[in-house]
Order: sequence, then structure tokens, then C-alpha cells
Amino acid sequence: MPVPNKTIYVSDGDLPLYQRAQELGGGNLSAAIAKALRRYVEAEEGLRAGFEQITVKVGIGSKRKVRFVGVLVGEWMDTTGSLVETFRVYRGRTGKYVLHVERSPEYWITDPDGKPAGWRGRASPEVRDDRPDHCSRRDPCAGVAQGLRHPGGARRHRP
Repeated sequence: MPVPNKTIYVSDGDLPLYQRAQELGGGNLSAAIAKALRRYVEAEEGLRAGFEQITVKVGIGSKRKVRFVGVLVGEWMDTTGSLVETFRVYRGRTGKYVLHVERSPEYWITDPDGKPAGWRGRASPEVRDDRPDHCSRRDPCAGVAQGLRHPGGARRHRP
């Protein structure tokens, strides 16, 4: 079966980009171009359908970014005495849901005597605001699901 040929004219400035794409594609420039065009078409169709390009940071140190096309369905914050967690649920174009959980660094509030004071201690005039809180790092994460459950179920299983 004959394969159709298309001629693409490449400017001199873009030639290194095409050469690098061919190297990364295992010598198959056509496959690299088709993969890039699929991503471009999917993203553009999603944007035109009312979705957004979403980028979230995940993993240790939050250096890794995950990008997808979706729409924010809901957002919920949960606070404890030493932590703030932000839960965001997105719906992707394919109907799957993405749960992104972002956790603040842990902290605790103490009164001037060093005793735990909770949020009232922070609001108290005796507590100085220039004192650093004690904290340890927590990293954000994301997970993909086919459907949604009651928030109580989601709290028991954290990605």
C-alpha cells in the first residue's frame, strides 16, 4: 500500500529542532511530527470546547509538572491544627477525573510559654507574628479516576 508523501519546508533556524525531533523519535521524523500534531489538535479542540490547559505540580519537591486539558469541577480545603490541604477536582476531555492534592508545610502554633495554642494562639495579641512557625515539607500529588465518590471516601484513600 503506497504511503502518501507531504513536503514540509523548514527554515534554516528551525532545522536543529527538526533534527533533534528526529533523533528523539528514533530516526522517524514523521512519527515525531504526527505525535506533536495529535497533541496540538487535542489541546486546541479542548480549548475551543471550553476546557483549559491545566498544569499542576506533583511529586517530591514539586519539580515535576503534569499538563492536561480539563475544567475545574470543584475545590475544597481542609485544615487541621498543623496543615492545610487543598483538593481540586478536574474533569478531562475524555470524562476522567483528576484529583490534585496540595498540602501546606506542617506548622504548629505555640503561646509565649511554648505550649500548643492552636489557631487562637495565632490570633492572640501575646503571640508575636515575627516568630517563624515550625514546619516540615509536604509534597503535592495527583491521581486520575473514572468517577467520583463521596468526599468521605476520598479522605480515606489519599494518593
